[in-house]
Amino acid sequence: MIGDWIEFTSKYGYGTGQIAAIEPLEGSAEPTTFSVIKYKKDGTLFYVGVSKTCVRPIPLTPEILEKNGWENSAPDVWQKEYGGLVFYWENGTRRFGMNDFRHLQEQWEIHLRIMHTHELQHALRLCGIEHEITL
Repeated sequence: MIGDWIEFTSKYGYGTGQIAAIEPLEGSAEPTTFSVIKYKKDGTLFYVGVSKTCVRPIPLTPEILEKNGWENSAPDVWQKEYGGLVFYWENGTRRFGMNDFRHLQEQWEIHLRIMHTHELQHALRLCGIEHEITL
């Protein structure tokens, strides 16, 4: 999706960035043959053409969550509240089993079983939350 964080390789090397647009390679019938990625290198914004075969998801880690204001609330569990929605992410043990939504008293708890940064972005967007992820 547009805005998803990814890792990529291109003729310019390896990097991380956000998808800015997905466009067909000139002369190609397949619309996702060529992606345009934006990323910052030394404070400068670049647009780099990347083949879809050179794109990988970025693993979601406790370090990324902490940079984005999540707190370690139990062993291997991180949480963050966004206006009445409390998100939980569990690292490693898969205690939650699957994505789970619960209404408890005055708030909703959302337990996430996701492995990649872009999946967190999708979960937040589905709940109407636009939050720029910091890597």
